[in-house]
Amino acid sequence: MARFGREAKIIVGNALSFALGFAEEHLDMDLSADFKKDDTWGMLIQQAREFALAHSARISTKARQNEFLISCDECGTESVTDVGSCLLCGHWQETEI
Repeated sequence: MARFGREAKIIVGNALSFALGFAEEHLDMDLSADFKKDDTWGMLIQQAREFALAHSARISTKARQNEFLISCDECGTESVTDVGSCLLCGHWQETEI
């Protein structure tokens, strides 16, 4: 039974990431901006790990070809640019690229 719960979380995480990406790319709507106005985005990333991993993968794919992404100290996904900003959670950190 627990396996089905995990699979459901993966499906929902992928679907939410797809919906946010689709809205941004095809409807010119940044739905994640509404979630980032308060602590909703941070809670989503921390508590819905499947979503964070799916959305991080989407961000990595969308990143510029010459952009090297490293692991974020805050959310743990590979979404930090060489500038030091995490494209997923917004955390800033020192980079040694």
